[in-house]
Amino acid sequence: MRLSAPVYRLKRQARLLSRRDRVPLHQALDRAAAEEGFASWSLLAAKAAEATPAGSLLAQLAPGDLVLVGARPRQGKTLMSLELAVEAMKSGHRSVFFTLEYTHTDSAGPQAPGFCPRTGTDPGLHLADRPVVRSVPEAVSRP
Repeated sequence: MRLSAPVYRLKRQARLLSRRDRVPLHQALDRAAAEEGFASWSLLAAKAAEATPAGSLLAQLAPGDLVLVGARPRQGKTLMSLELAVEAMKSGHRSVFFTLEYTHTDSAGPQAPGFCPRTGTDPGLHLADRPVVRSVPEAVSRP
């Protein structure tokens, strides 16, 4: 599925269409979805949510590339970075995830991304047996 523009831009266009034509927003969203080849906005949004950018980003990387992810708070940086790391490992490459936001304790505790409170485990993320890097200078100085 290839959209003509990102979902947020399509939503903005629909909002402007709603104001200009004085139609309810849900009708304008459905029009925007129809222009993209979907029956309704909810179907477009569901299909867009299924597609993860990690797979397409991984295809553009070469061995040894460093990816620096930055965005506003609560935009999915950590999730996308972890998805990229998992995709790299699935394809047989090594992957390292560094963050200044989470400590070692945070990444193993209940607030960790993907932590399952019912079982008390994180089925998709396992910390390596190797020592954890505690600071950026220590990470840079390691071979």
